[in-house]
This record gives sequence, C-alpha cells and structure tokens, in this order.
Amino acid sequence: MAAERTRLRFPAEARLRRAADFRRVLDEGLRVSDAVLTLWVARRTMADGANSPTEGDARGGPAGEKADATDDRGSAADARGGLSTPLGAFSAPLCTRIGIRTGRRLGNSPQRSRLRRVIREAFRLSRPLLPAGLDVVCSPRSRAGVTLASCRASLESLLSRAGRRLRT
Repeated sequence: MAAERTRLRFPAEARLRRAADFRRVLDEGLRVSDAVLTLWVARRTMADGANSPTEGDARGGPAGEKADATDDRGSAADARGGLSTPLGAFSAPLCTRIGIRTGRRLGNSPQRSRLRRVIREAFRLSRPLLPAGLDVVCSPRSRAGVTLASCRASLESLLSRAGRRLRT
C-alpha cells in the first residue's frame, strides 16, 4: 500500500487579504526578526474573518437561511444525509495566516514577486510544523540570502519563538 501523502496546500483561509488584518497585525503584533526575515505576529480570534456556523450559511447569507434546492426536510445536502455546508467551509477556523510585505527597496517588480513566491512556498511547506491560531505579516530584510531553505528555517524558528512569547 502506498504511503499516505500529506497535502500541503495554500488555501485562501491561510492568507491575510484585508488591509484591516494587515494593519491590526502591524499595530498590535509582536515583532521578531533574524538575518533573513522580519515577522509581525498576532493572535488570531474568531472575529478576524474566520467562518463560524453562527455567522450564516456557506454562501454568506443570513443565519438560518436554507440552501436553494430544498425539500421539507431541510437543505438538499441534509436530504442526502450529508452536511449542510460544503466540506472545508469551516475547516481550520484558527489556522495560521500569512501576509507578505515587499517594498520597493527590495528591487523591481519581478524581483519582489520572486521573493513573495519563495516566502509563500516556505510557508506552504512549513504549515504543519507552525503554531496554530496566529496571523503573520512577513517582510524579507534584503534580497540577498533569501532562498527557500533559509526562508523556511527562518520562518519556522521565528514563529516558534513568537508563539512561545505570545503564550506568556
């Protein structure tokens, strides 16, 4: 039997996307850095955009609203004996999310895009090892020295250090 492979995806739930989330982490977060990266880390709460069953249905409608195709037993998924929301709609509401800052001092647009891709890949590969329930804004300190291996090691060590400091 083949060994079970862990899926190392980078879903939308693992990304900081709203400017308000970036601002909150930068204003209230703990800053940790090393030679490769600077991270701002803040605890994540359910109010930070995480889905919860009480906020509404999977389509974002008001709570208690039924799905479109219903019968007298409830939503179409309930009629089949399944879940009323799609799988993954409430998956890992407190997973660690990352946002990446790259300013012009790091180079032109293709160079900054490459830095963002490397940091995203390092985060994607390291997700199972990282502490849960954190929002992270990441900024490379310089273009030099940002490789996948160095970025991954830096991300793991800085987040474990920040996680310990936030616990106390």
